[in-house]
Amino acid sequence: RISSTSLKYLNLSFNTLSGELPKKLGSCSIVDLSHNNFNGDLAVLSYWTDMLEILDLSSNKLTGQLTEDIYMFVRLRNLNLSNNGLSGSIPSNYGFLPKIGSIDLSFNQLNGNIPRSLLNSSTLSYLLLSNNELIGNIPLQGAIPTAFSPRIVTIDLSNNKLDGDISEGISRFQMLKDLDLSNNHLLGHIPESLSKCLSFRAFGVCSSLVGGFGGP
Repeated sequence: RISSTSLKYLNLSFNTLSGELPKKLGSCSIVDLSHNNFNGDLAVLSYWTDMLEILDLSSNKLTGQLTEDIYMFVRLRNLNLSNNGLSGSIPSNYGFLPKIGSIDLSFNQLNGNIPRSLLNSSTLSYLLLSNNELIGNIPLQGAIPTAFSPRIVTIDLSNNKLDGDISEGISRFQMLKDLDLSNNHLLGHIPESLSKCLSFRAFGVCSSLVGGFGGP
């Protein structure tokens, strides 16, 4: 338990710390407990300070489901829970965090559909969901207003179980530089609208059943 009201930055990464996550973190705004042996679930986050801006719990032994109490972290900018044993679906409220810029949930056992809110976020720049068990279509089209261009720069959905085609809605991601959809079950053709992503740098669809650009 950390009860200090003056401590703002806590970095205990790359140690061999074990046990469950601490129940109190005082007033810390930056917490890095990555690359340890912490276990248990994320329920304890509901007791943590709402001052959090950066949270890195990657490369531990955390299990259970993603907490829906994430909504309380209204200042959160970077969230990294990658390389754990987390399961279940991704709550839609992760995409509604008002200041979120980066979400990394890769290398877990997450399943279910990708919430549309993640790709509709007006603040998110990096979305990393690779190496999970996510299913369904990629929600690139639908709820995004026509005049709204998401800020997202990197999308990595590789090594999941996604299916369907790559929607023409990809053209709305005009700041997109890196898109990795490799090792899924995608079908159809690569939309020509992909060229409207003006900053595009890399595109991966290896081992997905995708044809060439344009129509049949």
